[in-house]
Amino acid sequence: MNKAIKQIIVCAFFLGGFLACANAQAANWHESCSSDNKCYIVDPQLTDNCGNTANAYYNISDRTCTGANQYILGYKTLNTPNDNAVGGDTVYIRGSLSNGRYIVDGSAEGIAPTHAGDSWNKVIRYTKYPGDGEITLYGNSTGTYGIYIFGSFALPKNYIKVDNLSFENIVTNVVIDQGAYNEIAYCTFKEPYLVNTPINNSFGSRFQISIGWGQTTRAVPNEHNWIHDVTAHHAGGFDSSYDYGVVLNVGQETNNGGIAVSSVDPQTDIFTLANNDYASGRLMVIYTTGTPPAPLQKDTLYYLINTANPNGSYTTQFKLASSYENARNGIAIDITDAGSGSFKLSSMAQATDHTTLENLHLYYGGHHVVGLNTSRYSVFRNSTVHNEAWYPYNECANTPSGKCGYRNINMTGEGAAAGRSLLEGIKSIYGGAFGDPHPSGAGASGGGYRIDTPNTIVRYSESYGHALHGFMIGSSISGDCVASLGAPCYTTGVHMYNNTSYYNGWGHEDDMPLAVGFGVGFYFYNTNVCQGEHTVLNNIIYQWHDGQYAGNDECTGTGNPSACCTGNKTGSCGTSKYTSIGWTASPTNSLISHNLNYPASIGGDGKYVQTDPLFANGQIASNASEISTVVPDLRLQAASPAKDAAKYLTTATNSGSNSANLKVDDPWFFQDGTWGSLLTSHANDRCVAAGDPDSWCTGSGTGNYIFQADYICIGVDGSRNADLSNCSQINSIDYDNNAITLETSLSWSSGDNIWLYKKSDGTQVLSGSAPDCGAHEYAESAEPSDTTAPAVPTNLVVE
Repeated sequence: MNKAIKQIIVCAFFLGGFLACANAQAANWHESCSSDNKCYIVDPQLTDNCGNTANAYYNISDRTCTGANQYILGYKTLNTPNDNAVGGDTVYIRGSLSNGRYIVDGSAEGIAPTHAGDSWNKVIRYTKYPGDGEITLYGNSTGTYGIYIFGSFALPKNYIKVDNLSFENIVTNVVIDQGAYNEIAYCTFKEPYLVNTPINNSFGSRFQISIGWGQTTRAVPNEHNWIHDVTAHHAGGFDSSYDYGVVLNVGQETNNGGIAVSSVDPQTDIFTLANNDYASGRLMVIYTTGTPPAPLQKDTLYYLINTANPNGSYTTQFKLASSYENARNGIAIDITDAGSGSFKLSSMAQATDHTTLENLHLYYGGHHVVGLNTSRYSVFRNSTVHNEAWYPYNECANTPSGKCGYRNINMTGEGAAAGRSLLEGIKSIYGGAFGDPHPSGAGASGGGYRIDTPNTIVRYSESYGHALHGFMIGSSISGDCVASLGAPCYTTGVHMYNNTSYYNGWGHEDDMPLAVGFGVGFYFYNTNVCQGEHTVLNNIIYQWHDGQYAGNDECTGTGNPSACCTGNKTGSCGTSKYTSIGWTASPTNSLISHNLNYPASIGGDGKYVQTDPLFANGQIASNASEISTVVPDLRLQAASPAKDAAKYLTTATNSGSNSANLKVDDPWFFQDGTWGSLLTSHANDRCVAAGDPDSWCTGSGTGNYIFQADYICIGVDGSRNADLSNCSQINSIDYDNNAITLETSLSWSSGDNIWLYKKSDGTQVLSGSAPDCGAHEYAESAEPSDTTAPAVPTNLVVE
C-alpha cells in the first residue's frame, strides 16, 4: 500500500453512523506520483482534461492544468482513470465546490477498475482527495453502480481498495464478483436510488453491498475480501406479495450446484470430492472407471449426465483443466455448458469464501439486513445491525404504525459450500420492532439471528428487542440439497455459546397465530434442524415473551386462532412454548446446557420464573426514535448469578506432557486464525503497529494482529476449574481429526476441560475459576466503557 500519503482520520461513530471525519492533508502526498505509481485526480471542476495534454498535470491550487509533472493527471470523470489505473496507482476523487458531489450517471462512471492490482501492498486505490471534506458519489440515473469490481477468468479483479468516500442515490452501491483481496473501508453508503418511492417488483436496488451474488457460475472465486468501518442502510422494502432487499449480502442463498473438492494429493494431482458432489442444476460427474466418490484426476476425460434426466443426451467429455488451482485450494468448482456441446470447469458462487466484515453499522433491509450464505470461513464481528419498522409505503402505510420492519441476520447454505464461519461481538437489535408484521401475511415480523449454515460459531454477541426470537437455528429458505448424493439436507454443528438474548418476543402478537411460540431466546426451526448436533451453551436468556404467562398466550390448539393456551399447556403449543428455548421438534441430538434461565420453572401462580442476571443497565427503547439514545448495558453487576456459572467448552481426549499436539472431543468451538480475509490475518503478518492499520508486522510478526487465532486454557487436574497458567494460542486446527496444534507446549491429562481464554481480537474472556454466562465477562479489563455501537478508533492513520 502507498506509504507516502497519510490522512489522520478523527471519527466519532454511534448508532446513527458517522458523526464527523476531519482530515489533515499530508504535505508530501505527491511524492509517490511517478512512472511506477501514477496519481489520478478526478475533479468535476477542472477547466480542462489534463490527460489530453502532453506532460500536463493537475494544478492543485486553481484546478487547471500545467506542465510540470506528467504523473499527476487530472480528469473530469472516472472513466479514464478506471481504464488506465494499475497496481500501485491512486485515484483521488473530488466533488462539486457547492456540495462535494461527484455525479455518477451514464456518462460518468462510478468506481469500476478495468485492471487489477498487483499485491496487497500494491493495490489500485480509490479515495478522496487529501484535505477535502466529505466526497459523495451521487447517482443521477438508473442502472448505475457506486463500486463495480467485476472480474473474469482472464482478469480477476483483485487488490482494489476503496476508502473514505460516501455514496448516495445509487441503485447498487457495491458489487464484488470474481475478485479477491479487495478492501472497502471508512465509507458510508446512504439511501439508494428510489428509496423514497413505493417499492414494486421491478425495483432495482436489491443490495447495497453484494459479494458473489448473481450468476450461477463463476470463473474465479470471490475470496479474502475485507469490508470494515462502513455504514450502510436501506435496501428494498415490502408489498403484499413480496419482500426483498439486503443491505449486505455474501454468496448465494442456495447451493446452485458445484463439485466441492475436499482434498488434493499434491503428488498425483488426484482430487477427492466432498459428500455433496453435484454440479450446476442437476449435472453429475460420471467417471471413466468407478462411480462417485471415486477420485477426480487432472487431464483425464470424464463424462456428464443430467441426474434429472439420466436417459438424456448429456454425455459430453471434459477435462479438469482451467480451475485446477482453485480446486487444489479446496474451492468448489462448477461444470457449465460452454456452447457447441462442449463443457468447461469454473469456480462458482459457492467459492465466496474467507470474507471479513467488521466494525460495521448496517440497518433497514427488506428481507433482512445481512445475508451470509454460500460462503465459507467468513468472519463477521464487532458490528451493529438493526431493522426496526422503517418502511412507510404500500400496505405498510395502511397499518396502525404506518411502517414495517423485518429480520436482521440470515445465514443459509448447506454441505461443503457454506458455514465454518465466525460471528463474534455482534449487536443484533430491534428486528421488526415498533411496527407491524409482514404485509403479505407470511408472519415472522423480525428476529435477531437465523443460522442455517454448518459449523457456524456465534459467540460473545447480543440480541435484544426483537419482535420474535433472539437466535434461531434453521431457515425457511434452505439451500439446494441433493440427499441422494450423500449431502445432509439440514444444517449441523452450529455452536452458539456465551451470547446474551434479552427482551425478545415482545411485539410478535400481530403475527398470531402463525408466530406462536417464536418469542423465545433460542428457537430450533424445523425437524431436520433438530437432528443437527448443535450446541447452545453458557448463554443468558432473559425477559423473553412466550411462556411469561402460562394462561395468557395465543395458540392454535383448539382450531381457533384467538384461543389461549391454558395453565396445563393444552393444545398444539407444546411444552417448548414454556421454556426460553423453543423448537418445532425436540432437539434430541444437541447439547443445551448451562444457559442462565434454561431450564427454568413455572411458579405456583402459573407464571414463568426467570432469574434476573443483574445487567448493569437493562433499559430498552420504547420506540424507534430511542434506539440510539436508550441503549441497554448488558455487562454484569458484581452480584450477578451469571458470574462463574458457565461450563467448559470441550474436553481433551489424549494426554500431553510438554506437548503441542492436543486432541479434543469437539474442535468446532474454536478458530485458528486462518478464517476470514488474509488481509487481516496472522497468516500474512497483518497487524496493527503504532496505530496504523495498514502496517505489516516484520520479522517474527510482533504487534497486535487484526485477526488472531483463539487462545485456550486447559485444566490440568480434570476439575471444572480453569487454570489460567496453562494456556496457549492455537497454531492450527485439523477439524476432520479433532486435532489442535498449540503455539506453546503444555501438559494435560485425558478428560481435562478446555475453555476459551482470548477471542479473535485478543480480548481476554476468561477470569476466575470459570467463565461467566452471557456475552460479557465481569470485570474484564478490555470491556468497553460505553454502550454505543462499535466505534471507529480515533487518531487512526489510513495510508
